[in-house]
Amino acid sequence: MAKPFRRHLPDNLIEKLNELHGRDPKSWWHRLVNCRDAKGKPDRRTFFAVRDGYLSVYTNGGSLLKITVEDGAISCQIHEEYVIQRNPDNPYVRLDGADSHRIQTIGSPDKLVEKFEQVRRRVGVFMGGERQNVGDLANRILNVIDIEATAGPSESEGRLAMPVDRTRDAIDLMAVAPDGVIWSFEAKLLANKELRAGENSVPAVVEQIRRYSQRMLVNRKPEILEAYGKVAQAYRRLEGRAFEERREFFDRVKDLRSEPVLVIFGYDRDQQQGQLKSVLRNLWKAGIRECVCMGNCSGITAAHLFTPREK
Repeated sequence: MAKPFRRHLPDNLIEKLNELHGRDPKSWWHRLVNCRDAKGKPDRRTFFAVRDGYLSVYTNGGSLLKITVEDGAISCQIHEEYVIQRNPDNPYVRLDGADSHRIQTIGSPDKLVEKFEQVRRRVGVFMGGERQNVGDLANRILNVIDIEATAGPSESEGRLAMPVDRTRDAIDLMAVAPDGVIWSFEAKLLANKELRAGENSVPAVVEQIRRYSQRMLVNRKPEILEAYGKVAQAYRRLEGRAFEERREFFDRVKDLRSEPVLVIFGYDRDQQQGQLKSVLRNLWKAGIRECVCMGNCSGITAAHLFTPREK
């Protein structure tokens, strides 16, 4: 039996986070959800995904923190690979133990936020180009309501191994259009072999999108709409710029689109004229009718997502 598609935050988690946000502007949580650059402008380097009873913080395409409440206090879990602090002067350590004292780790949420850019770069080491770009889209485009949308823990949640599991229904992005309809998106680099197929076969991405459409978007529509309604409720209650700036989009949720849109990026002008045209021609023959194409993912906007090119 398929796992339920659930999205919600318990009251005590929301209350604890809001208490920390309001009590101390210098707290790690306040700084994380109100991050600004040197010029004072919003610095969107994180995405806060509401899960089934906890909050997952993504950066650079990877799940950085799992935030819950345990024994009445906020608890933060992070993969051990992300807490090692590198020495910028000399990253090499002697194995005889003489240098073991030099190895330092991040041991608190405050230290994590203090060293956030260093940690963010480390997360990127373990994420592929597709995941990093999907993470960038989620950070920048305020319409995005979910990332790695699946029932149960996401593939990268709490572990580094990322095997391709074709039985999982994990949609890259879910975003709320201006009319309140939730759209889903599957993102691929042009170099991804799943966009191509042999002479008498169908590209793997075609079967993937069909599966997502039927298993998730059609069969589980009421469940998904209820879940994202609860995401909107959580964002409405949580304090901080990261939540406030997305509320107007999430509050519009009223319907779910049944067909995912393919997003292709990661190509130059020459590839656009050659490889991309060939890939699109074969995808359209196989039944893919909508696609968002942009060489550089940083150029994709909400307007591009909701106005895909059509065959």
